[in-house]
Amino acid sequence: MSLTGSVPQPASTFSSPCWAYRSCCAILWRNADPNQGNGLGVLLVPGFGFGDASLALTATWLRNRGCQPAGAQIGLNVGLHQRTR
Repeated sequence: MSLTGSVPQPASTFSSPCWAYRSCCAILWRNADPNQGNGLGVLLVPGFGFGDASLALTATWLRNRGCQPAGAQIGLNVGLHQRTR
């Protein structure tokens, strides 16, 4: 087994290390269409150890697209408060 062979080079469209990031940004952060969401309600539940404030950017993004985001209002998401049986 020889390790002296040539290493394949990435395709020209993937040559930039940030191509995926730029592609996602072009899709996600395009001009907002305020009619896109049609007033659809969206419940935003924060991840473990976070509260509703951590989803402020997501709520703004959804609101700009015609959705009506609502926080879960659970304070900090730290797991179960009471033992369930």
